[in-house]
Amino acid sequence: MVSREAQKIREILRANYQPVTDYEHMNVQNMRDVFNEGITWGPLPEGISYHDEKVGGVTVEKITADSASDKIILHIHGGGMVVGDHHSDRFMLAHLASRTRRNAYSVNYRLSPEFAQPAAIEDCVSVYQGLLAGRQCESA
Repeated sequence: MVSREAQKIREILRANYQPVTDYEHMNVQNMRDVFNEGITWGPLPEGISYHDEKVGGVTVEKITADSASDKIILHIHGGGMVVGDHHSDRFMLAHLASRTRRNAYSVNYRLSPEFAQPAAIEDCVSVYQGLLAGRQCESA
């Protein structure tokens, strides 16, 4: 049972919600364009570098932190497996890698609808297995 206070908050949020974009009437490319426009970049922390490489046959962006430990971050970007790419969260991942002193791998999984599911999931699993097997670096 939801409390009265929670119900009031829900009513306030619903009354004041203004959708930013009418996704219901957009095609996939429009959604991707809007998503990419919303990405903001700032300066990356010192001691961070990045490049694309292949892991398990899938392209990833590797974000390298100076003095990184042997532990890593495996990042699967948001976007419902329809929008975004492995560069989408570079700013956030660079700061996370810097603070945790870990290298990060962001997966460039195949997007729907061009590739039917479970293509994206297979790509993410391939990268995970490749990292576990120690095959981090192949030429991109």
